[in-house]
Amino acid sequence: MRMSSETLIIVVGGDDLAFEVCRELLLTRGHAVCLLWKPEHAAHRVMHVVEELQRSHPESFRYCDRDPRGAGALEEAGLRRKGESTSDTCLVAVAQDDRLNLRVALAARDLNDSVRITLRQFNPLLGHKIQEGLGNNITAVSPAALAAATYAASAVDPSCFYAVPFPTLEPLLARVARRRDPSARRSRKRGSRAGIFGFSERSAADFGIAGLSVDQAEERLGVRIVEVDGALPYLCEGAESSNDTRFTQAWIDAQQRVVVFGPLERLKAADRHQGPSHEPTGARIWGALSDAMLYFTRMEPLLRNLLLATAVAYAFFVAFFVAVLHLNIPAALYFVTTTMTTVGYGDITACKNCATHVDTWQP
Repeated sequence: MRMSSETLIIVVGGDDLAFEVCRELLLTRGHAVCLLWKPEHAAHRVMHVVEELQRSHPESFRYCDRDPRGAGALEEAGLRRKGESTSDTCLVAVAQDDRLNLRVALAARDLNDSVRITLRQFNPLLGHKIQEGLGNNITAVSPAALAAATYAASAVDPSCFYAVPFPTLEPLLARVARRRDPSARRSRKRGSRAGIFGFSERSAADFGIAGLSVDQAEERLGVRIVEVDGALPYLCEGAESSNDTRFTQAWIDAQQRVVVFGPLERLKAADRHQGPSHEPTGARIWGALSDAMLYFTRMEPLLRNLLLATAVAYAFFVAFFVAVLHLNIPAALYFVTTTMTTVGYGDITACKNCATHVDTWQP
């Protein structure tokens, strides 16, 4: 099938990451996408996604059923030797095997040293070394480094659903320099570390911006508001940007959902605007019980069964002490608890008709 776009992007991989990269690329214009992969397992999954992409983008997407390590696979996918084609080509290697990604990148560079390469490397230091060795026309992206920022941000601010370290490359270079150069390590200034920027979603009341306009809310929080109840206050298309003045100057309702982008410190500080909770006591107790039940259902099955058997035995023996020994419930709870926890109960013994069995000792 002939692809009409001028720029060709070859995606190497057969997992969800490769599929999502293809989908995101196809949502933009000005290039074509070719998925290069020979599935060894779950071929039906790969073919299902391929058929979906071919139906939705018949002119911009095609699939090359070849092992990317094989001879001629990249050429069949559309990569041409330097000088044979005037179109731009980019290689995106995002397979789970980092060694395969590096091997495909080296093969593409041997075929055409001007090809733009983006590859997945889990180890950020190894990715940096690859960038140094292969030149400036290559970008090594570490999923670990990108995911770490999101994990850290969500731990600090539970409403933060995505975060990125900003900038992403300079801190890595700085860390490498500090490890190699003691003087650079000693001369590091406080605050030179890169910050984390994240996206956070809450209600306008939780942000403390109810009754303010978008411009006023941004000035108070020190962040950029990117969405209010699904509406975009700022529109960007290519190099042009615009904003809806009436929308940005309208008041924000307390119940509207707001998505903001900014430094993690600002997102965390914005939580201080949230007022005190006035949730009824009964609702809080019910919420705590619901959380406990949810934790119990997610517990390790062996431990859950052991706790359940212990609770059943505890209830049975309490009922036994009440029915057979004619103890009141607090006393029965005391004796069963001290017995099952093996702490003992000293010289106090549970018995039936104890007074009739008392022997009087006389000297």
